[in-house]
Amino acid sequence: MKTAILTAAAIGIAAMGATGAAAQGMPMGEELYGQTVQVRSADGTVNTIRFMSDGNAVISGPNVSPVNAKWGVSGNQLCLQAGGASECWNYSQRFQANRPVSLASSCNTTAQWTALGVAPTQVAEPVLRERG
Repeated sequence: MKTAILTAAAIGIAAMGATGAAAQGMPMGEELYGQTVQVRSADGTVNTIRFMSDGNAVISGPNVSPVNAKWGVSGNQLCLQAGGASECWNYSQRFQANRPVSLASSCNTTAQWTALGVAPTQVAEPVLRERG
């Protein structure tokens, strides 16, 4: 059985890992802003999700029109809502580009998620001051 949100998206439609010191201070999920993630379901279906920084997302799948969705992070859950369906995925570490990871959902399914890229970190560089 496919996951509820991705199935709903298909019908009507990471690599997770610490990113190191550069990501410290970033809100969870910020590495996904403007990025695309491929989600491979247990049956082999591959959907893509484009995450926008405003909480909107677009889910696309094979032979179907893209579906608009909403997304957000709450605690250790990355949640998607589309077409009246909602599904959350375990999310305890940030995605890393091109590093697949198996995630479990609130619908008791698993899928392999691969972020095709990650947004640049928002780390402030030290300010150098001239002596005068």
